[in-house]
Amino acid sequence: MVNANGDLKKQNYDDQLLLRAPKTTSILHQGSPEELEIKGYSRSKWKTFFTWVGIVLTLGILRLVLHWWRHWLLVATHSAVALENAQKLLIRQNFQGNHTIFYVKTVVTLDWMHFKNDPTVNEQDFHISTHFSGGVFRKTKSIRMFKCKQLRYVWNDETGEFQPLKGLDNSVSNVYLHKTNGLTRSEEFARRATYGLNEITIPYKSAFVLLATEALNPFYVFQIFSVVLWFLYDYYYYASVIIGMSIFGIFMSIRQTKKNQDALMKTVYSNDHAIVLHENGETELTETRYLVPGDIIEIPVHGCTMQCDAVLLSGNCIVDEALLTGESVPVTKTLLPLKRGVQFDMKEHGRHVLFSGTKVLQTRYIGSEKVLARVISIGDTTAKGSLIRSILYPPPVDYKFEQDSYKFIALLAAIAGIGFTYSLTQKILNKIDPIKLAVESLDLITIVVPPALPAAMTVGRFYAQKRLEKGNIFCVSPRSINVAGSIDLVCFDKTGTLTEEGLDMWGIVIRECFEHPIKEISKLPRDHFLYAMACCHSITVINGERKGDPLDLKMFEATEWELEDVGVPDEKMFDVLYPVIVKPKDSTEKATPSTTLSSSLDDLLSSLPDNPSIGIVREFPFESSLQRMSVITRSLSASHFTVYSKGSPEIIHALSHPESLPRDYYEKLDIYARKGLRVIALAYKPLDKKLTYAKLQKVPRDQIECDLTFLGFVILENRLKPETSEIIRELTAANIRSVMVTGDNILTAVSVARDCGILCRSENVITVTTRQKEIFYTTTPSTDQLGSFSSLDTCLTTTESYKGLESGLDGAIGPKYKFAVEGKTWQVIRDIYPDILPKIVARGAVFARMSPDQKQELIVELQALGHYVAMCGDGANDCGALKAAHAGISLSQAESSVASPFTSHEPTIGCVPKVVKEGRCALVTSFGIFKFMAAYSLVCKYIFTTQIILILVFRFNLYL
Repeated sequence: MVNANGDLKKQNYDDQLLLRAPKTTSILHQGSPEELEIKGYSRSKWKTFFTWVGIVLTLGILRLVLHWWRHWLLVATHSAVALENAQKLLIRQNFQGNHTIFYVKTVVTLDWMHFKNDPTVNEQDFHISTHFSGGVFRKTKSIRMFKCKQLRYVWNDETGEFQPLKGLDNSVSNVYLHKTNGLTRSEEFARRATYGLNEITIPYKSAFVLLATEALNPFYVFQIFSVVLWFLYDYYYYASVIIGMSIFGIFMSIRQTKKNQDALMKTVYSNDHAIVLHENGETELTETRYLVPGDIIEIPVHGCTMQCDAVLLSGNCIVDEALLTGESVPVTKTLLPLKRGVQFDMKEHGRHVLFSGTKVLQTRYIGSEKVLARVISIGDTTAKGSLIRSILYPPPVDYKFEQDSYKFIALLAAIAGIGFTYSLTQKILNKIDPIKLAVESLDLITIVVPPALPAAMTVGRFYAQKRLEKGNIFCVSPRSINVAGSIDLVCFDKTGTLTEEGLDMWGIVIRECFEHPIKEISKLPRDHFLYAMACCHSITVINGERKGDPLDLKMFEATEWELEDVGVPDEKMFDVLYPVIVKPKDSTEKATPSTTLSSSLDDLLSSLPDNPSIGIVREFPFESSLQRMSVITRSLSASHFTVYSKGSPEIIHALSHPESLPRDYYEKLDIYARKGLRVIALAYKPLDKKLTYAKLQKVPRDQIECDLTFLGFVILENRLKPETSEIIRELTAANIRSVMVTGDNILTAVSVARDCGILCRSENVITVTTRQKEIFYTTTPSTDQLGSFSSLDTCLTTTESYKGLESGLDGAIGPKYKFAVEGKTWQVIRDIYPDILPKIVARGAVFARMSPDQKQELIVELQALGHYVAMCGDGANDCGALKAAHAGISLSQAESSVASPFTSHEPTIGCVPKVVKEGRCALVTSFGIFKFMAAYSLVCKYIFTTQIILILVFRFNLYL
């Protein structure tokens, strides 16, 4: 038994040694699209010596080649070593389409020597803090780290590998985040030493560096070589023209690169201040660039623009997250719940996080308590930093024409190399003058490989770019013009791109007159239907202006009622007994509070005049999974509370009493849906008179939203821009597929897609939803559910299930169908059921509630299916997709224009066919020039080959 235990201990010890054995390679972000393979290197003196000997012997040509492929230079001058001893790292990232990108990074050691000039730091107290998980910051005297794609990776002595430096947004408990104590000044410095400043860093190159980099491009180097030979042959005019075109091309490229750099720097630059709460309770006004993870900051009452990701610890905030979602709809952020045993998760607790780049419009607080938030991530790791990194490091785009061009040029170069070798040998044997020998032999290369090809290929792009500028379309990447000529699929954002901003009221249909729609809403009697329109919303008043969902605003404005704050003092603003008041505009009386704030709702309402004013005492916000929202209200004339609900017609139908529903409910709904109108159903329910206000605040939502009485339909239209439908038809006629990808609601997106022609009238729309990680399909607008995969006798884990799914859908609803998918469902399919993702992408027409990362993922998946994809959008949330697409077209001159090659100054999608047409013109021109230049080289090659054959035959005859 002892021996067995001893053997077991020895085995465990051996396993630990094996785990701690020096590693020469490591995998970061394993299993994710950002997976990186790193390998350690240290300089080798003898390899460096022999490399430089080769550089000298080749007259610098070897160094030039190693400049073009930097990872070859690393391998040529360094030897592979364990990562813990590595001076430099070779990082490899693989993408779909067999693309591989190499990064060469230097490992930096941070210690006292880097900060000894800082007078605020004492060497005895000096330490650096690192964090990997759990909220535990480890104190060390020095760390080894490197940066790749703007992210920091730190050496972990315990695991024996580099790990990404994390903020407090990963593997941290809610209890830890709720610690009220701030940081000491020494802790702030220790974390700042590791994390750096709270800035989004942009790789910035000077004009000289850009000039050197552009001039050392292989094509320009070959042109310089060719021009020298032409001058020796007295080809002054031709050589001068090539020089002029090359200089002009280099100048324009540097100018555009500088312009893009400056625009991106302007986008991320910030010089704001924040109030930081220290451990001793003192507050300090400091620049936001000095914030570190763990700092507690005070959110000002008047609002601000967030410069970091922070989780709310007290109070509420109303935030505009247009940067992330593209929809300018105020979102209420609440404090993070203090629950033991709960780990903080960014997706699950997103409603408690103030994201970097978003605008805080208003804060609300209890009594004298301040609105506080804890910083969880800074700089490049924030939400805005992730957006900028998607612009800086998009997935590589493969374009077949360019790839084939390079292959053909490489073939010509190989043939030229053979000819050069043969010619050089013959001339040496004939003892020709060395200078003449070199010139004539090298000239053969310039004949076979046309050095003017790059300059000639830019002609078509240049004229296409000028024509686009006349149409108010500006291109910052001329290379993308040729690519645009191959576009066969276009992804469109919805709001502001396909449609006008917001919704418009079309009419209403009430239960008592279900056959005829009513257009004049202001003439409605003051009954439950009007009250539901006036009360059932999430509108808030900010600086005297109503803010909220466009649908809520349109419905409320149609009632011609007013939304009032009762005007209680700020220190009571968060008192739970204070309701929002809605009242008709024609009411001259003003709702005023009593001299002292009432302690009950009845007292507060009794202070109001005798008019139809209604207090909103509790709100159940809209949730896409529930497809409804509700409010609980109380009016002065009523002796009970009343529930008003609105939502999708299918959901309200299921929650309402059958006797309150018209028989032709779905027939009418189908009529309006086929017209592309947005239909919202309204219902109400009076609550029990015995239900007190205190009990009302604790009643579960499902007990409130049941046994409703149907009231009628509110019908809205999301008006398309005048050109939208015509442009979609034009693209469809050209066999260019259109896809909608938006952050808006899926019901609105499907309605607009039908109206503009992205979805044909004859096509069935299948809404793909997820419930407890199980996929369901539902036809739209019909409510007949096809069921889950299991009801179609399919399994989610095998290839056969994919075929079974396709045949099951075709048999159930016919061969003409398209998918509509929400972002949440997209993520579940991508993570759990990747086998069916190609099917969803191939048949998908509407992708709603998509985050910026998901939009980019969709573009990449479409490209993986062989499509040449264009993306057209107008918001900052479209930046990643605009950059990843083969051709990104921005309708805005803000953040999205920085990421996209094309920017239209006219905010309509009419620019899309113009870009495609000019791209095809430029592509045809490029093909013609390429054929001409290639034919010229082939003729020269043919003549040269014939000469060699004749010479060989002649010599063979002489020999005989």
